[in-house]
Amino acid sequence: MVGHEFRHTPQRAYIKELLDDGYIGRFQMCTIELFLDRYVTREPRPLTWMAHESEGGGLLGALGSHYIDGLRHWFGDVSTVTGRLANLRPDLVNPATKAIVRGETDDTFSFTLEFENGGMATMIASFAATPTRGAKIVVMGDRGTLIAEQPGPNPMENGVVVASRDGAPLQPLPTPAKHTSLTDDRDLRLAAFRLLVRDFTRGCEQRTSPSPNFTDGMRCQEVIDAVRASSPSGRAVRVDAATS
Repeated sequence: MVGHEFRHTPQRAYIKELLDDGYIGRFQMCTIELFLDRYVTREPRPLTWMAHESEGGGLLGALGSHYIDGLRHWFGDVSTVTGRLANLRPDLVNPATKAIVRGETDDTFSFTLEFENGGMATMIASFAATPTRGAKIVVMGDRGTLIAEQPGPNPMENGVVVASRDGAPLQPLPTPAKHTSLTDDRDLRLAAFRLLVRDFTRGCEQRTSPSPNFTDGMRCQEVIDAVRASSPSGRAVRVDAATS
């Protein structure tokens, strides 16, 4: 099991259902924007593991990985990647020495993915934007559009999908009860994670490997590595060559 629980949030699960049912027709493109002000501080923020490349820090890995997994879940494997990493607010305070140091990792990224089955997706994200504007996902096909918005970094338990098909006005779609039956007041992420663990438990009992599994985690990491490989030059990187 890989901890990509957001596949199970109502918005994301309903989008997957609508895509599988052909609601938008042939998938053509997807755009994602994620703007948060976590690193917008009056004084340099404390140095943590997120600033170290050796510890896997950076926004691309921390949050971008979940969106990449979601894109793969909806549209299939990625063939080609271009990307750019940036560190717009690099100054940090070392808590031990009180010295100002520079972070090594990205607080901002963008990428474009092309999929083996056709279509493309772009994403731009930043921890250095003000004010926070949350996330907006737009999925477009030759017959329609699906839109999902959220106020923060993670999808909500009560998220709504807004849609248009065959030229009709955009309107919210009623989310099927099967996607909203489980809630958890302790943390908006817990209901989705409990559903993820349920699938994992069922897989153990049935001796299967439900998705997202090790292969999904590896494919996601290949895309992340391809974004990093592309960043210095902006060149397109084949995913199957990104880690060779």
